[in-house]
Amino acid sequence: MAEAEPCCKRLKLDISFFDDESDDDFYHSEPPIDQSTANQLPLIEDEEYTNPFDSLPNTVIQEICMMLSLRDKMSLRLVNRRLYMICSDPFLWRNVVIDNAYHKTNAPFIKSALQTCGPHVQSLSLRGELPFSKYQRMILTCKNIHTLNLYGFQISVNVLEKLHSDLHHLQFLSLTYIEQFLLSSDRLFTVFAKLKKSCIGLQ
Repeated sequence: MAEAEPCCKRLKLDISFFDDESDDDFYHSEPPIDQSTANQLPLIEDEEYTNPFDSLPNTVIQEICMMLSLRDKMSLRLVNRRLYMICSDPFLWRNVVIDNAYHKTNAPFIKSALQTCGPHVQSLSLRGELPFSKYQRMILTCKNIHTLNLYGFQISVNVLEKLHSDLHHLQFLSLTYIEQFLLSSDRLFTVFAKLKKSCIGLQ
């Protein structure tokens, strides 16, 4: 019976291993770290990280939130339970400013925001250039508004009459509309005669 030939595997040699540069790199490489030294190095994982923001009192965080935009405050509510509770304070939603309010892509966000803070809003400012009728219902959900500022819009006297009749706490109104869309001053006077202050301007 013939003996089986031994199985041999070929090993690939890296030619660069024999280069002079490889030898120099080998002999001049940094020595390994001594184990006793390694044990003395601080490990970040072992240290408990403390967020400085967490040490602030709620009143200070609330003051910071007062300077944030509506979108930032809505996003902050989703961070954690503490920020949700702080951002749920009605005081933060008394004055609401919405830029580009009439842009179509902002409609879902504005609707959600006004549904969240609507009962607490006392002063509302909207700025945009598209028709106002789409957002009329959203504004009417803010029943406690006493100051309403509308900038750069197209709005009819009938819509203004609706706002005035449904917003029982409305006392101050500021309108800035495009020049091509003039309103009848006589009808405006009859609608807003009971307001404490109204301001109408052209853009």
